Amino acid sequence: MAPRAPGDSVRPRRLSGASGRPLNFTVRRRMPATLKSKFLQLFERDQGRCVYCGLDLKADYDRFMMATEDHLVPDSKGGKGRDLANLILSCRVCNGLKANFVPQPAIDPLTDRGKYIAAVRAHIMLKRAERLKEFMQVTHPGITDYH
Repeated sequence: MAPRAPGDSVRPRRLSGASGRPLNFTVRRRMPATLKSKFLQLFERDQGRCVYCGLDLKADYDRFMMATEDHLVPDSKGGKGRDLANLILSCRVCNGLKANFVPQPAIDPLTDRGKYIAAVRAHIMLKRAERLKEFMQVTHPGITDYH
């Protein structure tokens, strides 16, 4: 019997042999490959890295678990939901810092995607700097100048 290939379906059949007794055998039929989830499509397209900070989300399992789908244009600001053109791969930190930010003045993410992402990245880096100051205040309370 041939080895079973991924995607094969197995359906048992009953036929009668020369003796009139039922014969059991299996018919294999190739099933179409299932479509990849949008998350996996994003992961491949964005090469497993956060589009905003560049974090390698495939380095290990914990990093993989930090990967999120981010709406380039948030639904609350008129984004096109889970349309692949409106989704990018982001780490949880950047996704949280971005929140529902959209660049002002308005940049069209379809015609000038790179410029749009650069504006969002700049916003996230400012937010990271603010949070770094808070981190330093917590971890080094005696220092007052955080350049």
